[in-house]
Amino acid sequence: MAKHRERRRRFPSPDPAAVDPETGLLDQRSVERAAEAAVHAAGRGHFEVSLLLIAAPTAPGATPSEVAEVLAANLRSIDVLGRLDDGTFAIVLDAPAPGALRAAHRMKQVLADRYPARPVWAAVGTAGAGAGGWSELLFASTSAALGQARRDPWGWVEVVGGSGLRPIGSA
Repeated sequence: MAKHRERRRRFPSPDPAAVDPETGLLDQRSVERAAEAAVHAAGRGHFEVSLLLIAAPTAPGATPSEVAEVLAANLRSIDVLGRLDDGTFAIVLDAPAPGALRAAHRMKQVLADRYPARPVWAAVGTAGAGAGGWSELLFASTSAALGQARRDPWGWVEVVGGSGLRPIGSA
């Protein structure tokens, strides 16, 4: 339990006033700040942080606020959940690559179970120790991976590999 309290202190709390008006989640700027702080902390503390982007269904019965509730109910209290300007959900995970990939598959499955007729796409990027200042690259490469994942009409989880980011294979 003490370990989780220590981890919770790693990332400063974003401004609670900066929220997505449709879901009440953190907005894009707040998520980017949380990712920047997490990547910086990872560089100092020799651990990994991951970014999980999810393009979830939006339709009657799957409004952004309902999807946000489903995601929030399936995350740990130390994870940072927000919604980007394009409607993509973003989760900053205090987790190494394998844990982030498991979280991506779990979130995809939870949403697929809840909204069976809708595809769910996800992308995972991980920054490790020594990647300080790479949060923009983490966002850019994970966003590009989400674009790749969206090519599959049934839903897919794509994993980022590349310069400065720890490659973790593909799913």
